[in-house]
Amino acid sequence: MPLIRVESLTKIYSSTKEGFAGIREVSFEVNEGEVVGVIGRSGCGKTTLLRCIAGFESSDSGKILLDGKSVSRPGPDRFMIFQGLDQLFPWLSLRGNLIFAMKTVNKDANMKELQRKAEYYLELVGLSEWGDCYPYQLSGGMKQRAFLARALSVNPRLLLLDEPFGSLDALGRKAMQDLLLRLWGKTGTTIILVTHDIDECIRLSDRILVFTKGTLKFNLINPLPRPRMSEDPAYMDFYGKISRILEKDANLKWANAVLR
Repeated sequence: MPLIRVESLTKIYSSTKEGFAGIREVSFEVNEGEVVGVIGRSGCGKTTLLRCIAGFESSDSGKILLDGKSVSRPGPDRFMIFQGLDQLFPWLSLRGNLIFAMKTVNKDANMKELQRKAEYYLELVGLSEWGDCYPYQLSGGMKQRAFLARALSVNPRLLLLDEPFGSLDALGRKAMQDLLLRLWGKTGTTIILVTHDIDECIRLSDRILVFTKGTLKFNLINPLPRPRMSEDPAYMDFYGKISRILEKDANLKWANAVLR
């Protein structure tokens, strides 16, 4: 049984004769320990999909099953990291943010044990010396590492990442991709990652879901072994395949706009 099964999922916010905002009849499965990338142009429904899986949005029709059980609301088995850098409580230290998250999931947890776990996860992301600092004292990259530490500290079955590194520069983004792969290698956490970046999607994902206009157009197995090098001819071929799909979608939208 897959960890996550999405069956004919539909969520429509609004519609016109030319199209709709949301997702329609989306179906796929995610196996435990898999990293699945979701890519597509802006407005194609990627974030809507994540929010439905997280339980923040109710679907109009279809099913989301986690371990065979229906998902209808948020739960500690799914942790979502959103876009942007303002996801930590500013009145709590970095260590306090992790302890708060773990305490919320397990209200009976012993404080000494929570502190020990907080130190473990801070060390895991390279922030062990920054536990007493507050969010305003952290750089963007440090905040992103803190988000990952807090998410992993509650031991979710599924980690949902919505453009998590989009606000970082190229070097910071590459460093966070490396960190995510190391953490995934240590924890085996199942990940669904939304991104606009083809390179990021290829580098991180075992499988890639390509969305166009609110529908799942392609479900592609990543054929490249890790580590993946952008100068590898097979990498460039796979990059070109995804790029052509997205360019075709963009050209169709441009043509429709001109015709109207």
